[in-house]
Parts: sequence; C-alpha cells; structure tokens
Amino acid sequence: AQLAFVAGVGAELATGETLPVQFHDHIFSVVFVSTLVTLASFIPGIQARRYTAEPRSKGAFGPFSPKKEMMHGRLAMVGLAAALYLEQSGAPLFLR
Repeated sequence: AQLAFVAGVGAELATGETLPVQFHDHIFSVVFVSTLVTLASFIPGIQARRYTAEPRSKGAFGPFSPKKEMMHGRLAMVGLAAALYLEQSGAPLFLR
C-alpha cells in the first residue's frame, strides 16, 4: 500500500492523471507490479527460511519499528482508498 500510494501520487503530480485513470490506462503495469510483489512475498518461504508476515516478529531496525510500520501501512491504505474515492469525479486530488 505504501508503494502504491507513493507511486500513484508521484505519477499524478508528474502527469496530471488521476489515480482511477492511472489504474484504467495502465492495467498491465498494475497487474505486473501486483504479481511481482506477491511472488516476492513467497521467496523467503521457498528458501526454507523461517518467515512470518507478522511485523512484531521482525523486531526494530533503526528508526523502523513494527508499530510504526503497521501504522504507516494502514495510513497508506486509507490514503489510497480515500484518494480513489475522492478522485472519482475526475479532478486530480494532488494538483501540479
């Protein structure tokens, strides 16, 4: 969600296309990146490493903590959903 939000807002600022237009006009890119991220999430399991998607199992790493990562992920999901909802009218939310 964080990557999608940043990429969508960056593309909107660069091109002026709203998020729904980006999803519609670039469906191959959306499917490709979604597939790539999904496949990448299975790699640790294929390599026979102990892996869990639970952020608390990772511990803190520098300024990144499990609690902050969960909060940022949730904020990005809410932001992406809100931007898609608000841009249904066709007007860009983030003007250049």
